[in-house]
Amino acid sequence: MAPLVSVVIPIYNREHTISEAISSVLLQSIPNCEIIVVDDGSVDGGRQRVMSLDDTRIRYVYQPNSGANSARNRGIDLARGQYVALLDSDDRFLPGHLERSLAVLSKAPDVIVFARVVVDRGSGVKFLKPPRAPRHDEKICEYVMSDRGFIQTSTLVLATSTARRVRYLDWLKCGQDTDFAVRLSDAGFSFVMLEKPGAIWRDVADGTRISAASHPEHLLSWLDYVRPFVTDKALIGYRGWHIARALALGHQRLRGLRYFAAALVKRCYSPELAARILLQILLAGGAYRATANLLHRPKLSVANQSAPGENLRK
Repeated sequence: MAPLVSVVIPIYNREHTISEAISSVLLQSIPNCEIIVVDDGSVDGGRQRVMSLDDTRIRYVYQPNSGANSARNRGIDLARGQYVALLDSDDRFLPGHLERSLAVLSKAPDVIVFARVVVDRGSGVKFLKPPRAPRHDEKICEYVMSDRGFIQTSTLVLATSTARRVRYLDWLKCGQDTDFAVRLSDAGFSFVMLEKPGAIWRDVADGTRISAASHPEHLLSWLDYVRPFVTDKALIGYRGWHIARALALGHQRLRGLRYFAAALVKRCYSPELAARILLQILLAGGAYRATANLLHRPKLSVANQSAPGENLRK
């Protein structure tokens, strides 16, 4: 019998986190699933960790190093399930995530389901993201590019046919969450956000991940790519926030501030968000993140997710 859902996990040198990621899938309340681990050229002991779990639901595939998006596409192509869920190898599903997502898809199989995440920055710093779902009449490109919307890869569940139609961009090194959401929306798909968190997102600067902040020119090239199908507000807002912050980190703060000023003129942000962005640009280099981490120091109980605190915001 074919599985109902295929969980695709790309891995690259994550031997210390992959077992926990896979276990979080095996503990889901949906037994009819398969796990496709696509090893993107790892040189550590990740393969041995996967094989040691010895579960028939796990499929391990190796490919030469081609990037996370290529690995995701490979897993999507191999998926036998009606639906596909994405999970990064250093993240973990929370209990019930697949069951809640599939309950939505059983009634509306063409929507894209995502959930809030518990952001784990280490040292007890945890908070929920995003602060709100997309509004009924809100364009997804504006939600994720010029506001605080966030559609995290490790919470996505969608029809396999949809994932194969839109696919990830093999050449994109960073910002995959935003790009995939924008292009899914452009293809005509609607999004449903589950309020209950679906995953724990490990957001720790450990030197093993590619940061969007370190590739401003790459992001500018991506903006040119999506320009035909996003609004001016989304385009200018993204440039004035995410690219401006990346430029500031690369010692081009003045250029970033010019992008930010242009976004202010176009009223891309609320006053509160504009103030946050300005601080991120001025305090680039870790100072803003360190300050934000201090504000989020109160613990979030992952064991009790039924009523997440409204004060847990980024």
